[in-house]
Amino acid sequence: EGFTVYEAGNGADALKFLVNQTPDALVIDMLMPLLSGEAVIQRVRQMPALNKMKLIVLTAYPRFRESAQQYEADQFLVKPIKPDDLINAIRVAAPDPAVDETEWEDHES
Repeated sequence: EGFTVYEAGNGADALKFLVNQTPDALVIDMLMPLLSGEAVIQRVRQMPALNKMKLIVLTAYPRFRESAQQYEADQFLVKPIKPDDLINAIRVAAPDPAVDETEWEDHES
């Protein structure tokens, strides 16, 4: 789909990664080992270098919606979801300025 994807096995590894990288969007679960998604989001929002990064919360627990809103998550998705729903959420949160909507529609056909 044209995305570069990096994976972290836990919240602590995600933060370590974000010290050296600034992705356009971060897809994060709220329940992760070592450091919760909520703690990662809170720290990300305190880091000036990551202010423009879009946050997409993907969780099995709707109860986290309020926390996601508190930390200004750009998207909130409740599992289970279809892969296309995640791709669309990423496109909405962090669109590629070099690709217009007609190109996306043609690419999906």
